[in-house]
Amino acid sequence: MGNGGRINFWHDSWLGEEPLASSFPEIFMNSEQKEEIIGNMGVWGGDMWRWELLWRLPWFEWKMLMYINVIYYPF
Repeated sequence: MGNGGRINFWHDSWLGEEPLASSFPEIFMNSEQKEEIIGNMGVWGGDMWRWELLWRLPWFEWKMLMYINVIYYPF
């Protein structure tokens, strides 16, 4: 993956067998970053990567729980 400069976050299969857009279509539809590469989806803070995902609409509580599950339990 390197610095994530060539891999599309949503459309390339970089985490599992299929693209994240296919695995999580509802989350994908709410993204403001549908065509971004991985390297533009977060920042380094010291020696740790921090995702900075942007959303079209605010998440309702149940959607936020679904989002948290994707981050901590992606499969």
